[in-house]
Amino acid sequence: MRKAFGLLLALMLGVVFAASAAAPGEILVLGTWNVRGYPETTAVRSAWFASTLSTLHLDILCVQEIAN
Repeated sequence: MRKAFGLLLALMLGVVFAASAAAPGEILVLGTWNVRGYPETTAVRSAWFASTLSTLHLDILCVQEIAN
């Protein structure tokens, strides 16, 4: 519970910081991504992951690792 609260607090502070840094009228873009184990096990998957995230142009990204 304490870890979840800390993560939520960090997300809220990130949103506030990003929103205050944006110019008036700009849109704040948030994203979430569930990954099955990170870091990626192969260079190809790692490159794909980085490339895909960079094309999304997110202001804030929350990454959640899921396991088997």
